Amino acid sequence: MSILEATETIVPTHAERARAPYRRGDRILATSPEGTRYQVRVEAVTPTGTGEFSILGAVVAPRRFRSHVLSTVVGADGFGPAVQPVL
Repeated sequence: MSILEATETIVPTHAERARAPYRRGDRILATSPEGTRYQVRVEAVTPTGTGEFSILGAVVAPRRFRSHVLSTVVGADGFGPAVQPVL
């Protein structure tokens, strides 16, 4: 067996190691640099090649931002810059 074959079979990629921290319909809180907090409903979760996850969500609160969409990147633990799960 060559070194390349051993690497392919032993070392999985980051996306295979980590499960997605959110599913469609989950809620997250995002804070803007100005301090405004948004409650967001997760619509799509896509793994990146670095072990993080790209989140696409619809803003549900504050009410005046309901027609807005948020896109952010979170780690495998579900936290990112100014992003946390709703408890």
